[in-house]
Amino acid sequence: MIFETESEHQEALKFRPGQKVELKHQPGMVDIIVDYDPMMVPPIVLASDPMPRYPEELQLLPTPALNRTWLNFPRQAQYPACSLGDREASRKMNSRTKQQAFSQRSQAKVFS
Repeated sequence: MIFETESEHQEALKFRPGQKVELKHQPGMVDIIVDYDPMMVPPIVLASDPMPRYPEELQLLPTPALNRTWLNFPRQAQYPACSLGDREASRKMNSRTKQQAFSQRSQAKVFS
């Protein structure tokens, strides 16, 4: 993005994508900013509102503070969509496939 003035740059930082906002003319109507384009008039695109908005029409909602453990990575990979039975079946299938491939290579060597 190219900003012509410092105020445009500050506005872009203030109205960044993912920021929750409330429409001033409809209190209680919460939406999320999808895009801020300084070359567009009005510059702010909301997720569930087809009409772009001006900053004066929006009230910024406070964002929750980040948890102190936001950077901690799990030590072990988690597979939420895969049950233990599915993983065991997959392992068995992979071992059968490897055995079949090995036996085919062995037979090819014997007969050649």
